[in-house]
Amino acid sequence: MRSSPETMITRIPTPVREDAMDSVFKTWKLYDNPFYSSSSLSQQNQHQRKAFIWDLNFIKVFMESELGKARAEIKEVKAELEYERKARRRAELLNKRLAKDVEEERISREVEEMQNNQLLKEISFAKSEMIRMKRNLEEERRMHRLADVLREERVQMKMMDARLFLEEKISELEQGERERNRMMKPKVLERACSSPGRRTWENQQIKKGIKNPFPRVMRALRSKSEKWGSKLECQKVQLKILLKQKTTPRCTPLFSS
Repeated sequence: MRSSPETMITRIPTPVREDAMDSVFKTWKLYDNPFYSSSSLSQQNQHQRKAFIWDLNFIKVFMESELGKARAEIKEVKAELEYERKARRRAELLNKRLAKDVEEERISREVEEMQNNQLLKEISFAKSEMIRMKRNLEEERRMHRLADVLREERVQMKMMDARLFLEEKISELEQGERERNRMMKPKVLERACSSPGRRTWENQQIKKGIKNPFPRVMRALRSKSEKWGSKLECQKVQLKILLKQKTTPRCTPLFSS
């Protein structure tokens, strides 16, 4: 337990205090008593000096102990101050590192923001291009549909023209056939009428000898007539089938919904 100088002063023995009181009375005796002797005063002064020296020695020991404690405290304070200085330096270095990291983070964030803005611009440009391409594709589809419709209309018109042309040709063929039949009827009648008279005056020997003098020519003419007749019949059948098919032009919508 630490002791203050006041407590140390209170440790002075009581005889010294009694001697101080005696000195006061003796001083009074020095001035008032003519029989006062100076030898007792000198002894008392020596005793006081010894007590004062003893007090000084005691105070010196106390002060030395206090000085040692103060020096120890000063060393502790110096150590704490040195520790605080080192901690401050570490904190300053850490702050510098953190500031550097924050600056790098800010720069990287700015770079990322620039990249993000560039990407957003590219995405918006790509979207606009996609919209434009879709519009162009829709326009091309509409044009293709319109071209298909027009092509189909032209085909239908050509088919109608061909149908009319075929009907005209069929009517012409039928009319020609009727004309031919009308022209052939009198010839057939003439042959039928003239055939009995020929048989009466025709020589049988000549008939036997000159029977069918041009067989190849007659066979060729017969085959040609048969072939021509078969072709006409085939054409008539095909035209009738085409006429029976009622083809109406299909109209598709120009623009799809």
